[in-house]
Amino acid sequence: MGRQLLAYEQYSDSWQSLISDYDGSLKNISAQNYALYAGKVFLAGGYFDVTGSSAYDILAITPPTGEYYFVYDVSVEHEATASFYENATTTNNGTTMSSFNLNRNSANSCGIAFLNAPVLSTTGTLLLSTKAGSTKKVGGGIPYFRDWILKQNTKYLFRILNDTVSNNWTSFRFISYLR
Repeated sequence: MGRQLLAYEQYSDSWQSLISDYDGSLKNISAQNYALYAGKVFLAGGYFDVTGSSAYDILAITPPTGEYYFVYDVSVEHEATASFYENATTTNNGTTMSSFNLNRNSANSCGIAFLNAPVLSTTGTLLLSTKAGSTKKVGGGIPYFRDWILKQNTKYLFRILNDTVSNNWTSFRFISYLR
């Protein structure tokens, strides 16, 4: 008598086999794709015009529960610096931004609050600073495709600093997913 592997996982409120119906092999899916299918991946994004030599701030506030992963991508018209801070302090958190579940069949909502134009007391601890359009190139992108696992109940600041005297159209995308 041969051996049989029974492998099941709870997925979107039902149990799914981890064995392929096609060839009997064990299914393999990345954590990010699994989170997407389970309705746990969220997108917040937009664009804005940063005036010459000024900064634009976006705040992300994590909930007290859950483990959230975070990835960002920024594109700029001219030279700019993007900085990511942890433990920012604010006197006003700013205006709530919309975030969307990338599984449009899921009713789950994002636990991270994204807000623009917060009023800051301190920026917090600098985690990463990157530059685009540097060395006098026009425009560029600041993609960061490494996942950050964010601390619970913490304020994170994402700052875009326009390094030119001209206005600088900037677009951004924040992708977060709940483990």
